[in-house]
Amino acid sequence: MNEPNRMHAIVIGGSMTGLLVGRVLANHFGKVTIVERDQFPPEPSFRKGVPQARHIHVLLVRGQQILNELLPGLDEALANAGAPTVDWGMESINIPGGVRLPRFESEMITRTCSRNLLEWHVRQRVANFDNITMRENCRVNGLLFDSTKKRVTGVRVYPDNEADDDKGSVETWEADLVIDASGRNSQTPKWIQEHGYKPPQETIINSFLGYATRWYKVPEDFQADWKAILISGRPPDNPRYGGIYPIENNQWIVTLAGMGGIYPPTDDQEAFLEYTRQLASPLIYQALSKAEPITSIHGYRNTANRWRHYEKLDRWPNDFIVMGDAFCSFNPAYGQGMTVSALSAMALDKHLSTYARVKSQKMQKVLASTSKNVWRLATGEDLRWPTTEANTDELGLTTRLSHRYVEKARLVYQRNPDAARVFFEIAHLIRPPTQLFHPVLLGGVIQDSLLGLIGKETETSQLTVSEF
Repeated sequence: MNEPNRMHAIVIGGSMTGLLVGRVLANHFGKVTIVERDQFPPEPSFRKGVPQARHIHVLLVRGQQILNELLPGLDEALANAGAPTVDWGMESINIPGGVRLPRFESEMITRTCSRNLLEWHVRQRVANFDNITMRENCRVNGLLFDSTKKRVTGVRVYPDNEADDDKGSVETWEADLVIDASGRNSQTPKWIQEHGYKPPQETIINSFLGYATRWYKVPEDFQADWKAILISGRPPDNPRYGGIYPIENNQWIVTLAGMGGIYPPTDDQEAFLEYTRQLASPLIYQALSKAEPITSIHGYRNTANRWRHYEKLDRWPNDFIVMGDAFCSFNPAYGQGMTVSALSAMALDKHLSTYARVKSQKMQKVLASTSKNVWRLATGEDLRWPTTEANTDELGLTTRLSHRYVEKARLVYQRNPDAARVFFEIAHLIRPPTQLFHPVLLGGVIQDSLLGLIGKETETSQLTVSEF
């Protein structure tokens, strides 16, 4: 931390990725400044810089493990704030693609809460580090480079978030490392172009998913053998998704979603409830019929998968890294974003522990490697919908075959708790996606296929006999 090139690091963006990155940088730099254009709320509440915060945010098991490692005491603080736990094997009802999974006791237990509560407690812990400074109401509008244009040396900042037309007073802040964690609306492509660099190619896969969310008070007399419900659609017949997620203060977040532009209503309370009747199970409708809504309905539709391929650029500035949604963002329906941010922060920590000087281009490739498996999970599912649009040909033979395999694997999950456990562990990023070919799954798929062939042969034989 006392090395000359590790005096000061700047993180652009104070949401979950920026906070976790700042926490990791505190181990390696004398000073860390997290720059956020919003004002942070003094208590857990919505802020405009996180427009999707009102919706369900699942912190996957792997993400929770990392957060508890980086921020000791976080779990206890969430518990004290009233955040419940869910055993995803036993206490949740999961109906992926119309197939209800068996229930089983598991070690896949996470603390469930609103995004507002989680981010607030993470921010409180990160801010407690003596060498981390939070600068609110500050807008970064460009990068500083050295005379050779080979190294980023800092940022240009409007310190009071003034003058969106860029006519206010501007300051220059120098740093030994700058990390862009500003999210989907990152300006890095524009900023690097201003200094002679090519913008990255982008892969965009858009399933046209839209959300509508409402919070409810759990009825006092409500009794059920579940704590959470997750229902997903099934291509191409039913594009409707829905979820009940338990959070602090004995509340439910209820998020409805639709693929291919079949969006749930955001302006009609009766239509919102009616939408739940069209899900693959009536369970959510039945639960809401007795629950009291405590918020209005909020929508969100900025859900496309977008990968800015910084890792493929031939030329990249030193001492500058792009992370989180600013680099690779996923369809939020699958709940992967916060956990990928945590995995990326750990990858950065390993890089900084390995190399005396940051190797920015190498780190972008590491981040690409960290994200690629999750990208395949999210986009592979989205590409199953005929209405999905992509600016790249990712629907090749391999993808189509994997779709057929996944569809058959769902039937194996349905009847085999061991297979369902593997599915959950993949979904919670404990296992890699290659474990979709785990023997318990592959064996079940092969068995079903062979039985199917035998059945067809029997039908053919019976038809032949009847014809005579």
